[in-house]
Amino acid sequence: MLRHRRLQAIVLASAWLTACSLAPHTTPEQAVQHLGEGYRRPVDPLPDLSLDWGQDPKQAWWYDYGSAQLNAAVAQALKNNPGLQVQLATLRQQQSLYEVSRGDTMWPALDAKLGVNREKLFLGPGLVFGPLNLYNAGVVASYNLDLFGAQRETLHAALARVDEQRYQTIVSRQTLISNVVTAVIHAAYTQAALNAQQQLKDLLTQELQLLQVQARAGAVAQSNVLSAQASLQAADLALSTARKNQAQARHQLNVLLGRDPDHDTALPSLADLRLPGHVPVSLPSRLLAQRPDISMAAAVWDESAAQLGVARADLLPQIQLNASLNAYGLTPAQLFKSNSLVWGLGAGLTQPIFHGGALRAQERAAQAAFDAAGASYRQVVTQAFSQVADVLVVLSEDQHAQSLQQAVDQTQAQQLALAKTRYSSGAGGLREQLQAEEQVVNAHLQWQAGRAASLADVAALYQSLGGSWDGQHDISYEQGK
Repeated sequence: MLRHRRLQAIVLASAWLTACSLAPHTTPEQAVQHLGEGYRRPVDPLPDLSLDWGQDPKQAWWYDYGSAQLNAAVAQALKNNPGLQVQLATLRQQQSLYEVSRGDTMWPALDAKLGVNREKLFLGPGLVFGPLNLYNAGVVASYNLDLFGAQRETLHAALARVDEQRYQTIVSRQTLISNVVTAVIHAAYTQAALNAQQQLKDLLTQELQLLQVQARAGAVAQSNVLSAQASLQAADLALSTARKNQAQARHQLNVLLGRDPDHDTALPSLADLRLPGHVPVSLPSRLLAQRPDISMAAAVWDESAAQLGVARADLLPQIQLNASLNAYGLTPAQLFKSNSLVWGLGAGLTQPIFHGGALRAQERAAQAAFDAAGASYRQVVTQAFSQVADVLVVLSEDQHAQSLQQAVDQTQAQQLALAKTRYSSGAGGLREQLQAEEQVVNAHLQWQAGRAASLADVAALYQSLGGSWDGQHDISYEQGK
């Protein structure tokens, strides 16, 4: 009974010792309490969409644009983008490294060995044995008793690196989705701009031809012809720039999709893209749980805390337990006889005494890394709040600017209708009508630029709020396979 109680006491003491940890306790939530509200809602309502305050981003938010071609582009990018594939492969690597660390730290090491040596022994004058074969077989077990949590903190750090890479993969995924949506919008706008520039060139060509006829008849001065010719040349230059922008936009999108730059990817027109009517805006308190870059910074902080615990434990005694069972014989058959067995049990204690100040310097370095990780976490949170606030301001201003531009577009359309009426009634000339058409095209192009900006603002808002990441949309190790 007494022996049994001693065994219980030893087990309980070992469990208490292995539960000891010298790592600091990180509290990311308390670290950001001083940041206040984070960001506030726009004062004025937006003209064309509603901000649903207090709602979290929905899954597959890009479907709200109402374009099957955009949805297909996002799906293609998630499947074939090389950058995302790199992140997934790195995630698999970190998971495997964690499994290596878990196997090395959580369980005893057990190794079997088998060998044979050809030997000739000289033990003194007349005492010569051999040459002979000496066979040996055995099992060796060892275990580091984790008194101060060094091994457990090493494992904790490895797990934190897995979390860090997992959140980095989610960041890359969300960034890729936002970039694809923005690239599709930009490609649609550049195509609209190219069409508008072609219309302007056609109108200026007609105007130049009209002035040339009038100049030959002596109705207008040659300076008017030269001015129209300069305007047409400027339109040619603008058309060339529009073609370049449109080609570059397609190339950029195809690269995101993992395709050749010149691949003929089907794209929606700007008119096919619908501005979402309702856009959720999460509260600042929810942002800490939704944004994967914040979670990644917390994982880095957690890892640095574990590394600090390891550095502190390295200053304290380390105990290693080992056991061995070996068999020796001159023939393989003798290895299985009881009188050939040799066993051993042992324990070793190592207390660092003098390492030239290296261990203390290692602890100070780990402490500095922990402090830096905490400051970096607070910086990431601050930047996240700032990004959401910036996007809300930009979205609000772009929406109001588009409303004003829409009014200009309508005014120009009315002027064109009046010019057409004057021309048909003989009160105005064809040139007046052509100039009115040019103003309509320019005004509509500006309105399209504002619409493209508003569409892109919505994507930026979703990304700043953490995209569609939640418990159901997480990226795990299995997904990276």
